[in-house]
Amino acid sequence: PLVEELAIGSRVTVVGAVPDVEDYLHASDLGIYTSESESFGLSILESMFHGHPILATRAGGVPEVVVEGETGFLIPPGDIAGFAARLEAMAREPERFREMGTRGRARAEALFSADRIVGQYLEVYRRVLGGAGAGADRDDNHS
Repeated sequence: PLVEELAIGSRVTVVGAVPDVEDYLHASDLGIYTSESESFGLSILESMFHGHPILATRAGGVPEVVVEGETGFLIPPGDIAGFAARLEAMAREPERFREMGTRGRARAEALFSADRIVGQYLEVYRRVLGGAGAGADRDDNHS
């Protein structure tokens, strides 16, 4: 494997399926996502909720989640040199990127928290049902 070829095995851990990704998110400093296509970026949001700045490819719905230069950086898919250069720059300015992580967490909480999103889904369902079930989130079983 490439890790052995580059002789970096003592500094790199390659992990397969992980039952609890939270353990790894707590231990990381940065969210790195290199998708060539991405519908939304739920994994990116998980990193943002943990206060990590994001370095990702500008693919699919990722720009809906990451604000360029504010909560992270977006690189065109396939731009390996650009990705590496941005990663190196982020490593040189840790305080700046911690601040990006803080802004990312605030954005994730404000726009994508369960409290906010669940309410939006309920409203869509109510509209689709034509108002039927408008009290579905209340307990109407008591007198």
